[in-house]
Amino acid sequence: MRFVPDLDPSFQHSDDPFQDGYSDTSYETDDEEKDVVSVSVSKQLEMAMEELGLGEHYKAASELKSPESHDSFTPTSAHRTSGPANSRVREDKAGFVGAQFTVDSEESGDKNEGEPNSSHKAREAKIAFDIRVRMDSRLGKIESILAERRRVREERAEKLRREAEEAKRCEEEKKRQEEEARRKEEELERKEQERLRKEEEERAAKKAQEEAEKAQKEKEMQEHQAQELVRKEEEKRLRMEAAKKEAESKKSSYNFEAISAEFVQYKQDILDIKADVVEAMNKDKDLKKLVNQHKRKINPKFGQLTHTLPQLRKITSEIVALVEQTKNNILVFKWILNFMAKAIVSQAETEVTVSPGASLPLGMLALHLTIVFPEFRYFLMARFVKKCPYVIGYTCDIDTDEGRIRMGWKRSSDQRWEAETKYNERVGGICTLFSAMTRLRLDPSIVPQAQGAKHPFPISHGWRLVSRMLNLPLNLLQNTHFVIANDWWDASAAEFVMAYGKQANKILELMTTEWVASVADRRYPGAARLVLQKEELASTGKCKSFKPMDAYE
Repeated sequence: MRFVPDLDPSFQHSDDPFQDGYSDTSYETDDEEKDVVSVSVSKQLEMAMEELGLGEHYKAASELKSPESHDSFTPTSAHRTSGPANSRVREDKAGFVGAQFTVDSEESGDKNEGEPNSSHKAREAKIAFDIRVRMDSRLGKIESILAERRRVREERAEKLRREAEEAKRCEEEKKRQEEEARRKEEELERKEQERLRKEEEERAAKKAQEEAEKAQKEKEMQEHQAQELVRKEEEKRLRMEAAKKEAESKKSSYNFEAISAEFVQYKQDILDIKADVVEAMNKDKDLKKLVNQHKRKINPKFGQLTHTLPQLRKITSEIVALVEQTKNNILVFKWILNFMAKAIVSQAETEVTVSPGASLPLGMLALHLTIVFPEFRYFLMARFVKKCPYVIGYTCDIDTDEGRIRMGWKRSSDQRWEAETKYNERVGGICTLFSAMTRLRLDPSIVPQAQGAKHPFPISHGWRLVSRMLNLPLNLLQNTHFVIANDWWDASAAEFVMAYGKQANKILELMTTEWVASVADRRYPGAARLVLQKEELASTGKCKSFKPMDAYE
């Protein structure tokens, strides 16, 4: 019995995809490698036919038609998966098909002796054909495996690519997150440094402010101590001066002719100011236009006064600077001084009447302007006496129009005299301002020239005002005198007592007893109020006074 040997063992085992221990990598080949394998298989098949002496038949079978079809044979996938039924096929463990044909030697010999040579060739061709079909079938499986492996390889490559991309994306995301974290950390660090810097600046500013405030308080304390020392020396000097002048006042206070002459002199000053300053300025229209512009800069300052020393210093400094600008023209300088005198007295008529405490900042301003510009006293006293002659103790009969004009009464538009109440309020406001100025102390912190300067309106002016009123004849006394006495009391009685001591107390006692009693039958409201002043002094032991100005804003 003859056998058709199996295929080349190297092909059967090393490349068999179904063999145990098969490695995927052996089939990870490209199309060119697959073609090489196909050629190798065909070549081995042809070599196997040659060994059997069937090479020619194998070649002929390649050109024959299939026994089941009369059409020309072309190896296809269909042919590769089927074969003749009478062939006995053995598949080895690797899945390759090896066709083993067993031919009875005797029968074969008998048939070969009796059959023609052509029949024998046909049989051999059929055998070769079957082998070729099975080999083609195996080759198709190999091609399918290669295609599958290509797909797996591509999927794996795609997976690796995606994994690489994902890894790259993750790495980039990680870097981005790290960068973001680093940026946030830097931002937090920057903010922390900025916060620390601001805190340090605030601490430094606060420390500097505290030191400045401390220095300011120490300076103010020193100034206060210096002022207190000056005040005590001034009080001592005033007491001595008052004692000295008391004797003289007994001779002059009752001399009404001298008082009238003094009044007439102030009236003449008003006429001179009108002729030499006001009318002279009206003649020069261009200069009048310029001076009015300067006036509009000064006028609002009076209304900006408050009850605080810092504001008083500021307003005084600004007005002084504006007035200094006019000193190069004597006419303009005098016109501005006259305007300021009128403004101050006018404000006393309106504002001080409503709020007597306003007399302190206004009086301090007038007082220190007089220190800086001594010429100002001439204009201010003339304006005081014109509007309120009581400040020098002058009084005349008001039964005539001339008498009312002298005493500062005003007419309305219909030529009627103003009401007594209105008149009393006006002159009371002016007297309050004048009295406050006599008891105020000079303050070098307002103007440096105040240091060591002589007071332009000393408290002796208050003594003169009161003593002259107390010595008036009864026929000249009006309720207005008692109103003014109350205004003087409120503005300066406390300082008057400090300045003149027992003599001042005698004045107050005389005022609230004998003087009031002299007009008891007239029932003057002003006189009744003086009685209340006496009662309050008796109960409290001191005269009431205005609230001092605030040292701070």
